[in-house]
Amino acid sequence: MKKTAFYIGIFLFSTNLSFSQKTDKIKELKSFALSVCIQDNYRKLNPEFDSKDYTNSFIVGDIVTISTSNLEKLRYFIYDNTKDFYKPIPSSASYEDNNANMVCYNCIEFYNSKKLRKFIKNLL
Repeated sequence: MKKTAFYIGIFLFSTNLSFSQKTDKIKELKSFALSVCIQDNYRKLNPEFDSKDYTNSFIVGDIVTISTSNLEKLRYFIYDNTKDFYKPIPSSASYEDNNANMVCYNCIEFYNSKKLRKFIKNLL
């Protein structure tokens, strides 16, 4: 009986550890998506934009291991879902600048979306 309880404990611990590691990967890849979204859209606003921000390389190179093909799938998914975030928002009396955009807001919404989480979860 004690052996059975011991093995059940080991199984539950390893399952919990595996779940925790996958959850961490999802979180980090969502951060990667946020960073790519912001940088890509600001680059569209100003082609000379260079943030000197190495967040993407840090996440994919040092924190998360992901295959090249899955990284390309993720990058395409990010691009496909965020490619128009740089465009000016519709004219409004509350915005004096006709070039006003909501890049950060839209990228944060994308970061928090179920669609992104589900895609990353299926990728892993």
